[in-house]
Amino acid sequence: MRYFYLDNLRAFLMMLGLVLHSCAAFSPSRYWLVSYIEPIDWVDDLNAFIHLFRMPLFFMISGFFAFIMMEKQSLKVFCSTKLLRIGVPFVSVLIIINLPQFIILDYLREHKVSEQINTNSLVGHLWFLVNLLVYFLIYALAHKSMKFLNRLLLVLPSIASIWLIVLLAPFFYIFILALNKAGIAIYSDIPLIGNIHHLFTYFDYFLVGALIARLKHDVFIDNLQSVKGVVFLTFLALISSVPWLYPTVLNPITTPYIHHIQATFVSILIWLVAMHIMNKNSGPLKHLANASYSVYLFHQSIIIMLVLLTNYLVSRYEIEVNAQLVFILIICIPLVITIFIHNKIVKKNHFLSLLFNGKSLPKAQVEL
Repeated sequence: MRYFYLDNLRAFLMMLGLVLHSCAAFSPSRYWLVSYIEPIDWVDDLNAFIHLFRMPLFFMISGFFAFIMMEKQSLKVFCSTKLLRIGVPFVSVLIIINLPQFIILDYLREHKVSEQINTNSLVGHLWFLVNLLVYFLIYALAHKSMKFLNRLLLVLPSIASIWLIVLLAPFFYIFILALNKAGIAIYSDIPLIGNIHHLFTYFDYFLVGALIARLKHDVFIDNLQSVKGVVFLTFLALISSVPWLYPTVLNPITTPYIHHIQATFVSILIWLVAMHIMNKNSGPLKHLANASYSVYLFHQSIIIMLVLLTNYLVSRYEIEVNAQLVFILIICIPLVITIFIHNKIVKKNHFLSLLFNGKSLPKAQVEL
């Protein structure tokens, strides 16, 4: 069975990266690669809201599909497919796009060509591909050994299994934090990978998605839409409200736990809403879903060029432009350009399709 709404939702979440990076470019904090000369106060709030659910839900969906695919494929086929679909575009964009971008921005920053250029990163927006590939490979190796979970989940009532999965999963992240107390350098950078903390920040969401798939999609949805599901979601809402209701209970353990429950709660709500409004395989949704990988891979460099160009024009010719309008254009123009690149260039060329979408054939249907 094909879950079209999950394909569409995953694509939507990927393209939200364009909005996030546009927000970062207009942030008053000026922390991103480049910054627009006139910041917008509210973009940090929008960024924080999207950040709350975007990657948690993305990894939940990825874990969901990982279970389904591992049930159908051998370990060898699964791993080779993921290496092709994720590894090849990662290396291609890293060398062809990110490396020149890194060199140019570093040169401009060192020569103080623009005060709006900050510290640079080679991996940059590709970090999630590293995390995703690691999660897939770890889960592939553990999938068969996790068969005991099937028996446990079958013994418990389905709604109880959902409670168990969601409430216990954040302890994996807390375990990662505990490694730092044990003397393991979880914040030390590893070339091209980042650090252990960042690498496994989202792994518990991936596990939640995989375990939900073990329960079966219809069972999960039916339970959430029942009276028991409403009680469950209400309980998650109450936990999520603790930072505002009882801030004194926050500590190094409860804070990350509650944060991950918040993200899971919002992600589940969006999952349910998407099922009702995005379960289609035609029209604009299909075209956007097909182009979403290319949109994400190419958008960052285009945003950087547009911001630097706009900064130059506004400063050089003292043009008065509404920052809100520029913000909207910085979102829309890269979206149009990247969709055009995908439809007219990447999708129509066998080599480029392999290089930037990880597909051996233009019409290959491979899950991310």
